[in-house]
Amino acid sequence: MPAAGSDLNTLFPLIEFFADLHNPTAASTKNILLVVSADKEIAGFIGETMSETGCETLSAENADDGLTIYRKVKPSVIIVDIDSIGLSFIEALQISDMDKASVAALATLARIGDMEQYFNAGVSAFLWKPLNRAELKGFLSYSLGQIRLLKERSNVFRVLASSITDAFMIVDKDFNILFWNKEAEKVFLFKAAEVIGQSLLTSIVEEKYHHTLAKYIGHITKNIDYMSNRNIYVLARDKQQREIFCKINMTPLEIRGTVLAVIAFKDATDLHARQELTMLKGLIENLDIGFVVGDPEGTIIYANSCVNKLLCLGPAPIAGKNARDIFPVLSDLYVPEHLIRLEKYSTDLTLKFSADDVHHIRLKCDTVLNGSGNISNVFITCEDISDLLESRTHGNLPDDEALRHTKELTEQNERLQIELSRRNSIEDRMGTTVKDLNMLLKEVHHRVKNNLQIISSLISLQSDTINDDYLLNIFKDTKTRIRAMALIHDKLYKSTNMSKLNFAEYIQDLLAELYSTYEHYISGVALKVDIDPDLDIDIDIAIPCGLIINELMTNSIKYAFPERQDGVIEVSFARREDGKYFFSVGDNGVGCPACIDFKTFKSLGLQLVNDLITRKLKGTIDIDTTNGTIYHMEFYGQKQEGR
Repeated sequence: MPAAGSDLNTLFPLIEFFADLHNPTAASTKNILLVVSADKEIAGFIGETMSETGCETLSAENADDGLTIYRKVKPSVIIVDIDSIGLSFIEALQISDMDKASVAALATLARIGDMEQYFNAGVSAFLWKPLNRAELKGFLSYSLGQIRLLKERSNVFRVLASSITDAFMIVDKDFNILFWNKEAEKVFLFKAAEVIGQSLLTSIVEEKYHHTLAKYIGHITKNIDYMSNRNIYVLARDKQQREIFCKINMTPLEIRGTVLAVIAFKDATDLHARQELTMLKGLIENLDIGFVVGDPEGTIIYANSCVNKLLCLGPAPIAGKNARDIFPVLSDLYVPEHLIRLEKYSTDLTLKFSADDVHHIRLKCDTVLNGSGNISNVFITCEDISDLLESRTHGNLPDDEALRHTKELTEQNERLQIELSRRNSIEDRMGTTVKDLNMLLKEVHHRVKNNLQIISSLISLQSDTINDDYLLNIFKDTKTRIRAMALIHDKLYKSTNMSKLNFAEYIQDLLAELYSTYEHYISGVALKVDIDPDLDIDIDIAIPCGLIINELMTNSIKYAFPERQDGVIEVSFARREDGKYFFSVGDNGVGCPACIDFKTFKSLGLQLVNDLITRKLKGTIDIDTTNGTIYHMEFYGQKQEGR
């Protein structure tokens, strides 16, 4: 059920708005025009005109029939003869900002006050009698164009949603689910149809996390610019009530005046396991009992410091050594063909290090089986029982109390071995998961690069139909920005390091593409690049720096050399030992005014540069116009952000 307090009049249009994204077939149906008029001649005239456009026309002679057709076929365009039908029919349609239908009122005349009523009820345009074919076709062309644009945007969203390998959903301020992607179906086992309109909180999220999620969704629905870098961890349950420990991220999304939240879920079970494993290792390290884990061949994988203390082995770790060398009493038992004999094995040892230094040690062993039933590990514990034996010798400790104490230690040891066996299994699973995650990450970079390339290709195709030079330049600049980002994802996909990028190699490829795109501007201009060929930087720095260099290089190429005379464009990038980055982009061309104010200058490129440097990278930018134009920028890397 929807969350308590939800406004159903708002919720249902939102659900309907996202419906096409879950049902691509429905989104591609034929455009239908509905004419509601008691005048058959008007309906016939509109139907005849619309047949020339390939649009199917349905008609109704009264409001009741019109509502029936509307609810059944959901037409793209509705023309209502208000002289014979009136306002009540349009109000009954309950057209909201979320509806895809376009409604026109057909009238002989109307007062301004009446027109306002119709606009408030959902009318988007007025047509006047007597009808004009050109006006009617123009209205239909515009309306269908708007609907087609909305469908194209929906298609882009659907492609991107299917490419994302995280489970994500879109919810309103009350956590009612409006969109649920395919990955969410795989993770939580709920089909989209089962959860759309239901509350995310009651469907999958444990109750103790509801307050935290409500706090953050309150922030983003009140402030569309609110962004939180804090990781939020919640415990979720799938359809079969299995627990999934998740890390989530919320991002605001505004749809026609309504602020929604996009929530991405990442399975953080491995992180949870690592935290528990770290805590367990800390517990073992502080035990007064020596603890050793060995493999089937006898090699010691782990040993706590108490083992060194009990056996007087010194401070050097014994991991990597053979257990038979450390415990000679196990020489005949700790061999692959006799490992089964170590199960529940126990013996007492007397170790004499000097005349006054004698240790009485109780040694216990046990085995751990893997999923195939084979022995995967051997656990060895050693405990100093000198005080126990001394107490027995002097009669200070009754035998029954000694047995009770021994039994407690034995039970504690068995529980510890079971827990360590479980943790060992988790570590094995984590190793496989890390490899899978690396493969998935490469696939994400590959898909993002492909999607950006598709968008770039669409822009190229669209620009072929444009004859206006100003618009062509806008399309070309947009294409270079997209290619600058796509190139980074292509480099990361081909790299063995998923988090860092060879910046010199990337910039060389980026500049080559820019020169190829704008070669008619700079036939005689030389390029000078000064970047350390071994400089690797984080992707969070590479993307904004790549966009900045793309913008400033484009400016130099297009405007610095109007006569195409000889000149030089320079790019330099360096990082100091303290983590501070310096880079500059400039030319010796005609120059620009020294008093440029990035905040007021009407250039999208320079505004983008200023925003990336000052807001994204928290850096500064200066302009030197002494000889041409040179932009000097500096900022700290991520480790210095708190400075």
